Amino acid sequence: PPGCGKTFLGVRLAELFYHNRERITGCNRPILMICYTNHALDQFLSTIIQKLHPKPGDIVRVGGRSTNPEIEPFLIQKLRQQRRNVRVENKELSDK
Repeated sequence: PPGCGKTFLGVRLAELFYHNRERITGCNRPILMICYTNHALDQFLSTIIQKLHPKPGDIVRVGGRSTNPEIEPFLIQKLRQQRRNVRVENKELSDK
């Protein structure tokens, strides 16, 4: 039911895992978060972004149905495009 603290508790757990993942897993493995709807995932990730201030690439939003502009830098499509652009720029520089 709405208002019972699901997002709050999920964010607190994600925050705990994020800050202690090396201690828990022995390395900086990614954390997989799955939500029932795209809206719930966007709401969850938006709160995590506001609390943890990660840089794009630390968190990756898989799927293209996000409507939240705050999450746009974390979209996998956006990150892939940026990496392609960097590779093309590096290749152009090395060809000169």
